[in-house]
Amino acid sequence: MAKNPTPFFRSLLERVPPIYMTMGIVVMAYPVWTVVGVATGILYGVSVEAAPGGGLGSSNLVFTVAATAILVMMAAPFAVLLKNARMGIGVTTLVLVGMFGWLLPFLAR
Repeated sequence: MAKNPTPFFRSLLERVPPIYMTMGIVVMAYPVWTVVGVATGILYGVSVEAAPGGGLGSSNLVFTVAATAILVMMAAPFAVLLKNARMGIGVTTLVLVGMFGWLLPFLAR
């Protein structure tokens, strides 16, 4: 991305130094992932009581579908803005869907 930046990323680099962007992402990651983890736990608890059935290889189909939808919605803006990193964003999203949407219900049981 640094060798061939998109026009949006190039204009962003002109206004904000890369170290500030990196440190901002690092500092914000901890509280954001804490909130995501709490919301995921609440979603799992509600889905186990409301719709306990499994499907698609998951022990809780409702949770798997909800986690997949949420992760895709979270990744979509980055995929649109960072055209050069779409493959990496897609692979990361698939890994997260596998971990949170499919593996988490098995580990929580």
